[in-house]
Amino acid sequence: TTMSPAQLTTGICARLNSSENDDDDLFNSQPIVQFLSFKRVPPSGGTSTMDRYRVIVSDGEHFLQSMLATQLNPLVEEEQIVKHSIAVIEKFTCNLVQGKK
Repeated sequence: TTMSPAQLTTGICARLNSSENDDDDLFNSQPIVQFLSFKRVPPSGGTSTMDRYRVIVSDGEHFLQSMLATQLNPLVEEEQIVKHSIAVIEKFTCNLVQGKK
């Protein structure tokens, strides 16, 4: 059997970019997105000693930069997720970084 392509959650990137952190409907949703790239980011000092991954995420219309939680690093390192993978995001949050979301 062949699987039909997953339907990306069009508009989720724009909604995240303009959201407030109290938008429960948005943050309790489980959007389907595509990963466009992964870039290893070394620790910047402070308390973290682990590499992080900067991920470019697309909803088919727009894209945004995000950071993968360190406990998910093995997904990238073991190539369980790769460029162009499509995934359901079960849990996420938005943070301001240098004044930007």
